[in-house]
Amino acid sequence: MDGDLDLLQSLLDSAFQGLMALRPVLGPDGTAVDLVWTVVNAGAEHLLGRPRSTLIGNSFQPTAATWPVADVEQRLLRVVDTGTPDAFDLVLRVEGRPRVCSVKVTPFAAGLAIYAQDVTDRRADEVRIRELEQRARRAEQRLIDALEASPDPFAVFDADERLALCNQTWAGMSGLGDAQRLPGRRFEDLLRQASAGADPATLGFDSIEAFIEWRLARHRNPDGDPIQITQKDGRVFLIRECRMGDGGTVNVATEVTELERSRQLLRDTLDATEQAVALFDPDDRLVVWNQAYERFSPSVEFRAGLSLRSIIETVIAGNDAELFHNGEPITVDQRLALRGPDPVELERRTPDGRIAAIRDRRTADGGTVVTSTDVTDLKRKEQMLEAQVQELDASRADAERHADHLARMTEMLTQEKERAEAASRTKSQFLANMSHELRTPLNAVLGFSEILKTEAFGPLGAKRYKDYADDIHASGSHLLSLINDLLDMSKIEAGKYRLHKETVAMAQIVGEVGRMMRGRAAEADLVLQVDPLDAGLAVAVDIRAIKQVLINLLANAITYTPAGGRVRLGVRVEPEHVAVQVADNGIGIPKEELPRLLRPFEQIDRNDRRGREGTGLGLALSNALVELHEGSLTLDSEPGVGTTVTVRLPL
Repeated sequence: MDGDLDLLQSLLDSAFQGLMALRPVLGPDGTAVDLVWTVVNAGAEHLLGRPRSTLIGNSFQPTAATWPVADVEQRLLRVVDTGTPDAFDLVLRVEGRPRVCSVKVTPFAAGLAIYAQDVTDRRADEVRIRELEQRARRAEQRLIDALEASPDPFAVFDADERLALCNQTWAGMSGLGDAQRLPGRRFEDLLRQASAGADPATLGFDSIEAFIEWRLARHRNPDGDPIQITQKDGRVFLIRECRMGDGGTVNVATEVTELERSRQLLRDTLDATEQAVALFDPDDRLVVWNQAYERFSPSVEFRAGLSLRSIIETVIAGNDAELFHNGEPITVDQRLALRGPDPVELERRTPDGRIAAIRDRRTADGGTVVTSTDVTDLKRKEQMLEAQVQELDASRADAERHADHLARMTEMLTQEKERAEAASRTKSQFLANMSHELRTPLNAVLGFSEILKTEAFGPLGAKRYKDYADDIHASGSHLLSLINDLLDMSKIEAGKYRLHKETVAMAQIVGEVGRMMRGRAAEADLVLQVDPLDAGLAVAVDIRAIKQVLINLLANAITYTPAGGRVRLGVRVEPEHVAVQVADNGIGIPKEELPRLLRPFEQIDRNDRRGREGTGLGLALSNALVELHEGSLTLDSEPGVGTTVTVRLPL
């Protein structure tokens, strides 16, 4: 019998890491009040750290008191009373190290069976697994948060083409609503929903079905090349798809609406440019070009990606053109080899005489910008200009010869001018100095003729003596007037005429002149009209000089106005001047004659004027006197209509 128990104990020791059995001690009321050790195998001894002999038959309570489990004794007694198994983890120090034991308590007929197993490594693994799971969940959440925060649309499809993950930006790009409701749906179903109602023309297809078929093919065979899609709302996206290791697909998009608008604006701008422009990438593949470049390169079917070499060869072959650099013909290979960091200028010539200037310039990324301009007309103009330059050179030589001749003539004319000016000054000085000598005897003639004319000392006798005296007085007065005009003109030319300005009412000057000239107008059977003017209008002038001007102008008007005519003297006020006008309805003056009449000794060559011959000094002297007042004198006349002379004096 003892041998059987030893065998059973050996089996228990080998079968379980820790096996213990407890027998309940019942109280008076039949409930368990204590537990006594009945079985402790070797594993349990190792876990409990006590020999089996010190445990068997003894109370469980001293040992349980060392276990770090709350109410462990009550829990074991409860299993006895209720028959319900219990389990908990127990941390014990085994060989100085903490060990975690998984304890299971099971009731049986004789009491309780406790199974203990060292699960330290398992629990550590479980803790690590939980930490890894938590870390994975946190990483997944960070990924989800990052995708949601990303402005770029992002989506992942599994190997069955079902959406596994996407951010709201991707759902918004596709017009599919809430991103959280989309996972699990097939790519084709999402594509059809996003494309519903779209204009196939904006997508570059004849129908929506054609677009869907093309898009499905690209999705199922992604090559990583970007796909440009225009959404229904006009936004433009650049989509890239890549295959994952598990057969799924990553879909990443970038909105390029503004970039596409800028590109379109660039295209429109380039098309509006008359100069031909084309951009090639570092591999000499066509990227951007304008309509002028298409016209510049006939017989070429343009599309993105064409090589620069193929375009050049097609144009040369189709138009029998030649390329020139620095005036020398070159081949296509030489033309391509010329490109470097500095711009290269070429010419393309065709048999019809057209010449195009071509300019190649490298871009920062190694591409090439090609510009071209038709310079046929410019070249022709250059040839014409060269011929004109040669003519100008010949003309310049002639001009230089003429210039030498003119220089000699100018020197001679200068000398003659100086002689003439000296003679003029001598003449003016002579006339100014002769004032007294000329006037004194003439005044005596006038005085004596006046006495004879008035018969102051008695009758002369014969009537003819009186007529002679009248003629002598009239001739002397005329001669004195001529001498005064000559002397005044000489003084002005010699710069010795001095004005004596006074502030006087314009009405006074006009009234006195009108009264002086009214009798002469009546003798000529003319009407002299003097317009009334403001008595308060005053000017600062040399009174004698202005009277002389007005008398000269009225005398001319009376002289050249036929009998029965009218002469008017009027004044008007302008913003900065007083304008005095003498107008008549006389014979008038041709317009081509007007400029010379303001020069001394110039007269109208007409025979229908009245009165005595003049010297031609009246208008010239009047103009000079007005200019001394910083004023102006202008003539307006028409033959057969009359003449108006306007004198403007500063206010």
